[in-house]
Amino acid sequence: MNKTFILSILLTSLIFMACCKEETRPSTIYITANVTDKETALPIDSVKVELYKSDLATFPLIIKYYYTNKLGNVNLSFLPEKDSFGSYYLNFYKTGYLSSGAECGCEVHIDLDNENQNFNVQLTKIQQ
Repeated sequence: MNKTFILSILLTSLIFMACCKEETRPSTIYITANVTDKETALPIDSVKVELYKSDLATFPLIIKYYYTNKLGNVNLSFLPEKDSFGSYYLNFYKTGYLSSGAECGCEVHIDLDNENQNFNVQLTKIQQ
């Protein structure tokens, strides 16, 4: 009887600790991205940068749009939802450049456990 009581207290404590685990993810994610032409390595200005969230149950949810400056840079920050499933991504769009497919280099995954992230994105120009 004594062993059963101790075991139940131990099990209850473990469950409580798992449920009440302190959140270790950063509250705000800071991102810097540099976008260049894959062939020339020159910066690309006015690239549309789309921050979106995606999960298996719904269509991607666009959160906000940003644009690169003349040096091909964009800086952004956002507050990820704490109690939901899904992943966050950045998509990069520019007329005259590929915007889908594995070879485009136009989508990056955001790591929600990393407060500061830097991406170097190379876009592939459409050959005419």
